[in-house]
Amino acid sequence: MSKRLQVVLDGEEYAEIGRAAEEARLTVSAWVRQALREARAAAGRAGVREAGPAYAGEPDRAVSVRVGLTPALHGKLRDRAQREHRSVAGEAAYLLERALADAESLSLLELEGLGAPLWEGEDAAAHVARERDAWD
Repeated sequence: MSKRLQVVLDGEEYAEIGRAAEEARLTVSAWVRQALREARAAAGRAGVREAGPAYAGEPDRAVSVRVGLTPALHGKLRDRAQREHRSVAGEAAYLLERALADAESLSLLELEGLGAPLWEGEDAAAHVARERDAWD
C-alpha cells in the first residue's frame, strides 16, 4: 500500500523541480521520490542536524504537490521528521530544498565522455566475453 504526501511549494520552487525532473527524464513524482531518498541517505551518513527551511510564502501563492510514497519510504520520512521535530510535509520540503541545492551543482551530463580514453580501441563485446570467461 502506498501513502500520499502533500507538500506545499511556491510556484518558483515547483517550476524548478519540474525542470530538474524533465532534465532527468522523470516525472515530477518520481524525481521527488528519488530526491527524498538521496537526501535522506546523505543526511544520515553525514549526521546532519540543521533546522528546516522557513516557509514564508502566502497560501494563495503556494503550489500543492502530491507524491505517492511506498509505506516503507513514508515510514522513514515520518521517523526522520519526528527526530528533526518537523512535520512530514516540512521534512519533505526541507529534503527537497537540499536536493535541489545539490542538484544545481551536479549534472549527469557532466559525466559524458568520462573514461573514454580507457575504452579507446576496445571492443565492448570482446571485453564482456573475456569477463564472462573469467567467471568460470
